Amino acid sequence: MSRVPPDVMCFDVERALAKALSIKCETFVCGPEQFKIRIGLRWNLVLDRDQLEALWSDCDQSSTIKAAFDNLKAECLGFQSVQR
Repeated sequence: MSRVPPDVMCFDVERALAKALSIKCETFVCGPEQFKIRIGLRWNLVLDRDQLEALWSDCDQSSTIKAAFDNLKAECLGFQSVQR
């Protein structure tokens, strides 16, 4: 368990993903057990605390966070439905 607060980890992950994927990323829900990061305009990355810590530990290099993101895609990435 990391001593870094989850909101700080979300910010670091958001910035690292934006740099690695060359697309806008933003945290829009940060709760005690679930964290959502919007990737682009259509995708939500929904993480639990363990997944967030795993991504956060790979934030130092673009290649490592991109590989970690690729591993989590199938499990955590969802399409954001748009209501009109």
